[in-house]
Amino acid sequence: MKTINISKLNNKIKTIKAVGMACMTLSVFFLSGCANKRDGLTITNVSYDPTREFYEEYNDIFADYYMNHYGKQIRVIQSHGGSGSQARSVVEGCNADVVTLALEHDITLIENTGLIAAGWKDEYDKDSAPYTSTIVFLVRKGNPFGIKDWDDLTAGGVEIITPDPKSSGGACWNFLAALSFAEEKYTDESSKKEFLRKLYSNVSVLDSGARGSTTTFVESSSGVAEGGRTGLSSVVTGFLFLIAIIFAPVFTTIPGFATAPALIFVGFLMVSAVVEIDFNDLTESIPAYLCLICMPLMYSISEGIAVGVISYVIVNLVAGKAKKITPLMYVLALLFILKYIFL
Repeated sequence: MKTINISKLNNKIKTIKAVGMACMTLSVFFLSGCANKRDGLTITNVSYDPTREFYEEYNDIFADYYMNHYGKQIRVIQSHGGSGSQARSVVEGCNADVVTLALEHDITLIENTGLIAAGWKDEYDKDSAPYTSTIVFLVRKGNPFGIKDWDDLTAGGVEIITPDPKSSGGACWNFLAALSFAEEKYTDESSKKEFLRKLYSNVSVLDSGARGSTTTFVESSSGVAEGGRTGLSSVVTGFLFLIAIIFAPVFTTIPGFATAPALIFVGFLMVSAVVEIDFNDLTESIPAYLCLICMPLMYSISEGIAVGVISYVIVNLVAGKAKKITPLMYVLALLFILKYIFL
């Protein structure tokens, strides 16, 4: 029997984690809004997940307002993620000029480091909160589990996809809404705790943010079963690729310079999606990073996609998020692996 040195094994695991985190730190530095380089009058707004589209529109309005009142151009860089994760990134050195986070305690965390002056809550009306949020329990009529309220989510066979309260403000709202339900229904603490234990026992995926949870649902087998468009679009895309194989000999006769403009435009569309990557979720960002970096290194978009698909499946399996992987991703990863072995 071969003896395993646990100490050496732990050291290797720590080394692998350190290298992985170093790679992620570099990718976040170059691709997110937390770099130190400034070009003219530029500010960085570190915000939470659901506000991405809001600030895309509001930033233009603010830029026009600033130009009209101060005669200067201003550019706003957006950085989005789970509210708790964003707060920690600011504390750890993210070069933020403005923070617009989901929860008071996330702002307080930054205040405790001295980056925000004490008493910020009293500087503006309504505790310096320009808007508030609430949790709405919305169900589909005729859903197969007969879910109508919070306690129905504790039944056997129900799977829940939700953000992690440790990293997401929306997840904290979810937790507090469930706790409020328990406070109204139960009188003793043990029943309240048991309700929350059963609720979170049915959670199959804890994503880092609200956007990540929505994406996971749409792309998972659960989401596809409920009519998620991403699953169907992947099948249609794969079918069209099969048809394209028939015309491959014709395509090879087209010279490279003729397809270059189309490839440049495709590259632009792919790069523009970088801002949608959740760099706080390593199971999403590492495959995306490998996909991006392998395309120029391997001189092939398809090779980069292959590496991205294979790494996505492997990383999520290792991270214990197998339910997040769709059957189609398993098939594609297997085909790409067989390609590299036999071709």
